[in-house]
Amino acid sequence: MAQVNNNELICCVKCNGQFDRVDQVPIKLSCLHSFCRPCLKQTVDPDHKLTCPVCLKTQTIEGDIDALPADLRIMKMIGLISNKIKDTCLQHESHLYFFCAKCKTPICHDCTVLNHPKEQKHAIIEISEAFENYAPKFDALERFGQSVADAMKVKIETYKNELNDLERAHRNLKGDISYKFRYYRSLLAQREEDVRKRAETLIHEQREEIEHACIVIEDKLNYLNILREQFKIVRSNNDTRLVFQVYQEFKDCEDFFNCLMKPERMDFFKKYIFTDAKEEQLLDLLKEAGNVELDKHNVFEIIELVYDLEVSIMTS
Repeated sequence: MAQVNNNELICCVKCNGQFDRVDQVPIKLSCLHSFCRPCLKQTVDPDHKLTCPVCLKTQTIEGDIDALPADLRIMKMIGLISNKIKDTCLQHESHLYFFCAKCKTPICHDCTVLNHPKEQKHAIIEISEAFENYAPKFDALERFGQSVADAMKVKIETYKNELNDLERAHRNLKGDISYKFRYYRSLLAQREEDVRKRAETLIHEQREEIEHACIVIEDKLNYLNILREQFKIVRSNNDTRLVFQVYQEFKDCEDFFNCLMKPERMDFFKKYIFTDAKEEQLLDLLKEAGNVELDKHNVFEIIELVYDLEVSIMTS
């Protein structure tokens, strides 16, 4: 499987320029795709409507592009890549030679006396020993991150395949409606139109649900990739101060990522059919003829997993 490149995460997909904190500031749109500010200025029209270059979703912005907030996750990634402060205690400005096993954090010599005294049952070991002890956990975490990323990509493909099936079902559904109502055309023209609108509304609502789910999972996959790259960077650079911080951030999301790896339930996706009443009743009750409803063989409740993930990630 192709590895994620740092440049792919911090480059604008429209101009391929690298994001920065001044000129090429990354801006996240409502569809969750991010582009540099100069590219968005070229994209917005005089009516303040902005179309995403990737998914073509349109949103209306208030004021100028400069007023839109930056993508904080990408900004954090930029700061991490450019960070030059390593192996230094921020409180005492001393080298991080030690590790507190109780607090699970790198510390300096002054910290061992002032903040992590042995009298308070703080277990102090050398930082090299800590790296050796955590090496298997680091390796396991990287493998877990890869497996989660693979599972999320499979899930995204499942949503996209379902969209294709939904479009085919949509065409069949429209055909069924037309066939039924041709027989009653002279009397049921208005009713047919009502049912058509009902079908369009239901399909439109489900399409938006699935498309939104795809966008959310793709966004969380991007977050996972950024988190993985952060971890690889700080670990390969022996960034003692940040490696345990990123490791803990990763571990905090582990249970949720495990949930994402579970296969989708067979009843997850809605299916619609066209139904009509018995013909004798239909002739007697023309106003109640026909309807579009959920296929009784595929009833399900929309799960909130991807939305919970969004809340979990943004608040972590």
